Order: sequence, then structure tokens, then C-alpha cells
Amino acid sequence: MRVIITLCILTVLSISFHSCSKSSNNTGTTDSAYMVCTVSAYAFNTVKPGSTSAVLLPSGGIEYVNINGLDSNGKAIQITLTNVTTGGNYAIGTGIVTAYYYPTGGFLGTGIPANGGSINITSLSPDIKGTFNFTTAGYTVANGSFSVKAPN
Repeated sequence: MRVIITLCILTVLSISFHSCSKSSNNTGTTDSAYMVCTVSAYAFNTVKPGSTSAVLLPSGGIEYVNINGLDSNGKAIQITLTNVTTGGNYAIGTGIVTAYYYPTGGFLGTGIPANGGSINITSLSPDIKGTFNFTTAGYTVANGSFSVKAPN
């Protein structure tokens, strides 16, 4: 009987410890991921855990990595890197890097494509890190920075 009680206690403790551990997944989401910038006069900030992610989307030999940020007011930014294998400065809107700003409705809203700007990738592994600035019809996205775990 003591053996059964001891095994039950150990099982509960192991489940408790496992559920408290920091986790990540194939999308590259971690608790330390963030995306911050200024959109016109609005302070965009996704410091909340789980609100910034990187998703790998392989398609026909091309690798797309979407870096997604969603703030607590339902505003969102999506930056897509196409076959980017080295850090450096990339022009947004060239087909290598695209960006969208979603002023309402998060990613279910209507995204406004960037019509100019740049992104500087400073790291691709183990975290994708960089800075960005871009403009859209009606919005200026400035002083942007992000860090997110690279997807598997």
C-alpha cells in the first residue's frame, strides 16, 4: 500500500514540475519573444507571452518565415522573410521581405501592405532578431525591434 501511495505522489509531483517548465514549439514562440515599435503615434508592444511568434512555411522549395506580433489592442504586424539565410539589411517590398500592418481585428482584420522600408536581421539562430521600419498607406512604422525563437 505504501508503494502505491508513494508512486501516486511521485506521479503528481512529476506532472506538476513538467507543467511549470518553460516550453517552446515548432512555431518558435517563447516567453521572452517580443516585437515593439511606434505606429504613427501609437506604441505597439507585444511583450505579453505568446503574442510574438515565428512560423516556418515551406512551399515548393521556398522557405517563408512569418514573424508575427499581436498586441493587447488587436493590432498586428507580420513580417515575412523569403529564403533569408544570412543576416543583413533587406529592403521591404522586394519579394525577399514583405510586411503588413493590421490596425484592427488582429490577423483576421485587413492587412495594409508596406510600400517601403527596411529590416535589419542581426541574428537567425537560435533566435531571429532584428530591427525594422516601414510605411503603409496611412501609417508609419518606426523604431521597430523584435526577437523570437527561430522555428524548427
